[in-house]
Amino acid sequence: MSFSLENISVITITKIDQSSYNLVKTLKSFSETVSGGYKEYIVVYAGRSDLDLQSELKDLRIKNLRFIYSEVSNWSYQRNIGINNALGDLILFLDDGMRFQKGWFKELVDVFRNYENCGVVCGVVLPDQSKSIWGKCQGILNHPGGGYSLLKEHTYETQFFHTGICLGKRELFKIMFDEDLKYGCEDMDISVRIKKTFPDVKFFINPKAISFHHTRDEVSEIWRWMVRYGKGRVDIYRKHGLKMSGFFVHKFILFLFFALTSSFVFSYFSFLILLIFFYIFYLIKLSKYRKHSDLKTFLFLPFVFWIMNIAFDFGRISRTLSYGRNSFKKSF
Repeated sequence: MSFSLENISVITITKIDQSSYNLVKTLKSFSETVSGGYKEYIVVYAGRSDLDLQSELKDLRIKNLRFIYSEVSNWSYQRNIGINNALGDLILFLDDGMRFQKGWFKELVDVFRNYENCGVVCGVVLPDQSKSIWGKCQGILNHPGGGYSLLKEHTYETQFFHTGICLGKRELFKIMFDEDLKYGCEDMDISVRIKKTFPDVKFFINPKAISFHHTRDEVSEIWRWMVRYGKGRVDIYRKHGLKMSGFFVHKFILFLFFALTSSFVFSYFSFLILLIFFYIFYLIKLSKYRKHSDLKTFLFLPFVFWIMNIAFDFGRISRTLSYGRNSFKKSF
């Protein structure tokens, strides 16, 4: 599988609604941190088709910048369009709304130089521009791509790669992303299928290739994101049998039932005491995130943890039930 480290096609997918702010942010930061070493930059965009993107971005120093309009706003579908139009030996996926730390590009490329059988290498996506304490907590607990959990001292091998910021051999992506996965987790899915087809290929994460992405700053945004993620994980479980984390929602319901029952039997203060103990238990459990947060944010973490996990479980349960309903309909 021969390739050139100078022959890289960069791909960003996006959906443009009111403005192209998120796309411009990524392209601007890319042009400020990368001077060369790539062949082309492809933007696959859905949504509004009436914007003159070429004119809007003409001042950016990006060579061979191409725009391809997609009638369908689907992550897998848009990435496949990018892959089919790419000319490079390597594919570099970058999400929209990203900001990059100086030196990130070289850090990704160097992994291919230094690690045998490297097929894909990812960088780290950290939270950026949090506008509320909800967003700060979301970024700390579960940022897209892994967030702070990926920060280690040295480059290391990983089971799955994420497409927020990743560089991979184009030959591997001939497998293509599954366009039937409508709720995400398409990068986890293609990681599994690449490994089955190319068992000797390795995936790496270089924690020195750092990028930043904005957080979800409203409870409703966090809820919708985690529900979608829960649905996506059910799809991956059904397709590949990959185990999921244990459920949380039943623990929360049992606690509320026990606490409310005790308040009727004893007093209202017993409910408050149990709630405080429940809160402290999860505060201790989340103490590993203390170094990434100020005191106020750290004290708020349990509440966001509860919301995120309940939403995740809600997504898993609703998606599982939808499969059951579909099976029931097909049987008649």
